[in-house]
Amino acid sequence: MKYILIILILGISLVTGCNQIEEQNDDPWGLDPDHPFGDPNATPPEEIDTTTPGTTTLATISRIELNSHNQETDCWIAYYGKVYDLTNYLDLHPHVKQPLVDLCGTAEEFEENYIDEHGDSREEELSQVAEFIGTFNSI
Repeated sequence: MKYILIILILGISLVTGCNQIEEQNDDPWGLDPDHPFGDPNATPPEEIDTTTPGTTTLATISRIELNSHNQETDCWIAYYGKVYDLTNYLDLHPHVKQPLVDLCGTAEEFEENYIDEHGDSREEELSQVAEFIGTFNSI
């Protein structure tokens, strides 16, 4: 009798636990509709508008595209083939921000000034303070 009661309790616990799991996950594939890869109607990264400040894409950025992000409110730079958004960092820069603002939208000019000011070994620091946008196509 004791064993039957234990088996009955375990069976009820198992059935109740499985029902709770099914209620928590209505999607058998585990796709979150709020996540871009889970939403079939989400905008693919290559179609995201990069001309609007605050938007990003993991695409190849042309020189024309880079040059269009040349303001204090929308500041992209290229450094060693990578494009970064410095907009949010400008006010945090420990020195005057205007020299950085003057370099927004540039590649070679930014690289030259950055290396002159900080040396060639600080790429990792740049990637920590700026948002990576994509790779730079200098052609």
